[in-house]
Amino acid sequence: MMAHSWTAILSRLTRHAPVAVDDLIRSDPQRGMTLFPLDVPITSERAFPQADALTSHIGIRVTQPPADPATTAMRLISAASEKSVVPIILTPLDSCGLERFGLRVERLPSDPAQAARAEAQLVKFWNLALVIDGRDVEALA
Repeated sequence: MMAHSWTAILSRLTRHAPVAVDDLIRSDPQRGMTLFPLDVPITSERAFPQADALTSHIGIRVTQPPADPATTAMRLISAASEKSVVPIILTPLDSCGLERFGLRVERLPSDPAQAARAEAQLVKFWNLALVIDGRDVEALA
């Protein structure tokens, strides 16, 4: 992502959580809708285009949800903008709390051995310069 993208995300950052749309649809079946048209093939290249090959990526391993997801996201987005890096969240959690802030989240298997293999693949795929623990991001002041 370019620096102006990070500042746009940072300007929309809020502590308010989004409404769980799935819960609304499930509670009223008449409100069901098709979110993705089935006749349009979506390839991973179209859905998630790779950033410029010169962009640096860093991995953030999140094994437990941050105590304050908004502050953690703000710190990650500020660092991304300042250092021209793209943070990639690596987590085995169904929801780590950082998804709603526009950060890229990669899900890992819950089994530790499989998670290590999947993380190694993601390190290669994203060409991660380093992987840091999410708790270290929370500790930044």
